[in-house]
Amino acid sequence: GGSFKSMDVRTAMAVLENMESVWAGSPSDAPVKKTISQRSGSSCEKIEVTELNYFLTPHDLKRLELYGRNLCDHHLVTDLLPAIARLYFTGRFGSDFKVSSLQAALLCGIGLQHKSVESLNGELGLPSNQILAMFNKAVRKMSMALNGILEESEKSKMLGGKERAKAEKAADKMKDVSHQTLQEDVEEAADVAMKKLKQSKSSKAANLPAEIMEDAEIMQYA
Repeated sequence: GGSFKSMDVRTAMAVLENMESVWAGSPSDAPVKKTISQRSGSSCEKIEVTELNYFLTPHDLKRLELYGRNLCDHHLVTDLLPAIARLYFTGRFGSDFKVSSLQAALLCGIGLQHKSVESLNGELGLPSNQILAMFNKAVRKMSMALNGILEESEKSKMLGGKERAKAEKAADKMKDVSHQTLQEDVEEAADVAMKKLKQSKSSKAANLPAEIMEDAEIMQYA
């Protein structure tokens, strides 16, 4: 017996692996899995961005990325480890995502059992620097996977195929309308200018002397 936290990390991993094998089951167990998911309010499918936002903020994801790139200390991401550990061990990173056995053990010990690096150092018989190096690699891999989920979401929002062709057709139609409207405006302005010019010529001609008005040869230049 005993609590999960007090277990040796190897024993804890054995428990998690046993649960994973039971959960994998066979295709005939699909209805049972669905019922369990519904009752627990959880899912074993790859997490989507809308749900990911409930676990990690954009700032949290940035912190994970910085730690994965060795730009900050592991203490600055300790508060995020329980969330990403739960997501990993419940399969929310996707069925094709895996870390090594040692990295999974470190994720279990630090993220789920809330153990210190020093404690795992004694349990696994590894020096602290090696534990931190392996843990850093695991976090970097998970950070890249989470950023990949965000990128997939952004790509899905971009127009493509028929939708893009439809949008381009609508844009071309608007260009034609704009060009047509501009041409009509130019023609209308030209008509107004010509009418004013004719009115101006007529007004000037009306003020000429009678002898000139009666001279057809001169008036053709008026």
